[in-house]
This record gives sequence, structure tokens and C-alpha cells, in this order.
Amino acid sequence: MERATLAILAGGKSRRFGEDKALVKINGATVTEEMVHKCASLFDEILICGSGSPKFSIPGIREIGDIYCDAGPMGGLHAALSCARNDTLFIMACDMPFFSVELAEHILAEGEGCPLCLPCAEGKVEPLFAMYRREVLPMVTELLEKGKFSMLRLLDYPGAKLLECSQWLSSKNCRHAFYNMNFKADFEKIRSPLARKGMTDLQK
Repeated sequence: MERATLAILAGGKSRRFGEDKALVKINGATVTEEMVHKCASLFDEILICGSGSPKFSIPGIREIGDIYCDAGPMGGLHAALSCARNDTLFIMACDMPFFSVELAEHILAEGEGCPLCLPCAEGKVEPLFAMYRREVLPMVTELLEKGKFSMLRLLDYPGAKLLECSQWLSSKNCRHAFYNMNFKADFEKIRSPLARKGMTDLQK
């Protein structure tokens, strides 16, 4: 598989959460720290996209700030595409505690030759656990300049791929891979004993 950069989006304002969710810890580590640890063998470069001021100070990991501020994940994608060493970029949001490295590898493989590859499960598209190539940067810039911040607009890019993953997720027993901690209650839920065993029954 070709060389790729991982960009972890950790610059949100966490208004709904009530505090900086990028810094909350589960079993002693932040989700970002877990992503760096578990993904190091798959990606030859890892970036953390945030405010520009270091939050984590992880050795060997570069933290970058948005060029377009207050533009949400689209601003983080723009910064990552602008700064990454590699043409292929994989985005992960820092509030996805049950992320799957195997799923990331699957998306990268299925997206080979495509300008971007966004997974879809049970009718929901997840643009914050997806593959993008540097060639989409001009479109990202254009959307930002127009104040259009929805990541799903990038599906209009010629050759964009929407990857159906429902069956794959079910077969790997990781249907909860796209679980987001948007609210404090989401965080509290995954601190339960069931969560620490892997949250295999999360969607029941």
C-alpha cells in the first residue's frame, strides 16, 4: 500500500461537550494518544490538527494549526493536505474512541486510485474517518473561501468514492467504530464496565 499521512482532527471548540474533549482520558489515555500509538505502523507520518498551540507534545508528532480558522473539520482537512509529506491523507476525529485501524487500512485499500474515499454505514456517511488525496485541496480551498464548510460537499469531486461498510463492520464485530463523543453523556457511557470490554453491544 502506498505511503500515507494520518491527520488527527483535535481542534474543535467542544461547545456541546462542555470542555476540550480532545484532552479527556479513557483508561488513562486520550483518544488521540491511542490513535498515535495504534496507527504508527500503518502511517509513516502522523499530524495532529488543532489550534497550533501544542496540546499533547508527543515525541515525533507534529501539531499544526488551521490556516482557515473557525471552519470546523474542513479547516483541519485543508491544513493537513497543505502540510502533509504524502499525497494520500487519512483523517480521524479525536472523539472516536472505538476507531479501527483495520477499517482504516480497508478504506485506504478500497480507495486506491480515487481522489477521496468516504465510508458509509447504515445510511450515514462518515467524512471524519476517511481518505483524501492532495488533488482535492483546490476544491477544499474554494469551499472554504465561499464559507461552505460541509465535508459532504466533497463527494461532488469527480471520481469520489462512497464505500459501503455496513457488512464489513458487522463481520469484524466493530459496528461501533464511528461512535462519536459529541456530548458529555457520550463520554460517560463509554466509561462503564461494558465499554471497557469493547462495547460490543453498543448498538443493541
